[in-house]
Amino acid sequence: MKTGLWAVAFLLFLRPAHGQFTYQHSLPRVDSVGWYAISLVPDMLAHLPADFSDLRIRLSDRDSTDIPYLIKVDDDAPATDYVTLRPVNISRKNGVLFFTVKLARDQPVNRAFLSFDEENWDARVTVEGSHDEKDWFQLTRDKRILSISEQAISYRSTQVEWPWSRFDYLRFAIAADKPLTLKEVSFVWQEKNRGHYTNFTAPIALKTNQKQSVAKINLGAPSLVSKFAIAAPPGQKFYRTYRLERVTDSSQTEQGWIYYTEPLHTGVMTSYQTDTVHLAPTLCHMLQLTVYNDDNPPLAVRSVTFWSPRVRAIAYLPPGDYRIMYGNRSLRAPQYDVSHFERELPADIPVLQAGPAEELKKEQQQAARPWFQNPRWLWGILLAVATLLGYFTVRLLRKA
Repeated sequence: MKTGLWAVAFLLFLRPAHGQFTYQHSLPRVDSVGWYAISLVPDMLAHLPADFSDLRIRLSDRDSTDIPYLIKVDDDAPATDYVTLRPVNISRKNGVLFFTVKLARDQPVNRAFLSFDEENWDARVTVEGSHDEKDWFQLTRDKRILSISEQAISYRSTQVEWPWSRFDYLRFAIAADKPLTLKEVSFVWQEKNRGHYTNFTAPIALKTNQKQSVAKINLGAPSLVSKFAIAAPPGQKFYRTYRLERVTDSSQTEQGWIYYTEPLHTGVMTSYQTDTVHLAPTLCHMLQLTVYNDDNPPLAVRSVTFWSPRVRAIAYLPPGDYRIMYGNRSLRAPQYDVSHFERELPADIPVLQAGPAEELKKEQQQAARPWFQNPRWLWGILLAVATLLGYFTVRLLRKA
């Protein structure tokens, strides 16, 4: 049986080699050895697979040796550390709830999540810092938090942020529209490495039908999207669920265009605040936004803002002329050692701007011939038949 499998593998080996690249860009000449970053512009992203598997960097002298590279998407990279602190001195004065926490030495915190026993409240939080619990210094003031729980509506916003400072004590003052009982408070230190983005606003026109409004959002060109924010219409009180989808394909029928989509995010938009939603970086050209109105009048949403992170291919290049190539979907994603040394890359890396795309001409294929006129197929078949005959002959001799 192993011999038969070997024969099949040999036949597969006789298949023609995979195709060639479709596009290439020339790069500015490299005059000194070092690390360089190659910007991947939207024209490249439009033709690259999501995992950048067929991207290759090579010398311009037609050498087929690949230059190792690292793909870096400059998205926000938050680092979070959860801190346990016990609230003390819980008290009330003039309808305001107070409590204090003592920080451990060199223990930074800059965010808190508050939880109360009650539902349906609206409150404002002020945070102050002190070294001796006598002189207090304001860190943030009138930060709004709220809880809504009514029939189909369930919404909470209980996060409070402030800039980190070196204080030994933090004091919270919570002024609410009803008396609140502190249930729990969680503290977090979050340090965010800000990404590099290009943001743009796309106009939309919602069309309402049967309690939901739908809009197609055309980004104009394929773009990598990792954040978005829906502009809330002013002067309205609302709480609506929505779904954002990426359009993957479309077809025209007698009834009109049919769009095929895949989900990106499902969330809630409210008049209380406009949230910026983070996504896994996704290449998008057209999106579909669906707002569920239930029995409410439709919303007059006019635009959505998107953030596209910078994408770079980082490589260590000796002096020479290089080109970047892609458009060969038969290739697998390469495995380079440089992917294990991202933290050791220098902070400032020179950027190489690729030239315009050049479409590579496909090599003229040989005229198709019947398989029985192809000597490679004939030799392969003869070898496979001889192997199988030998295999069965040995089996018969062993049984005899």
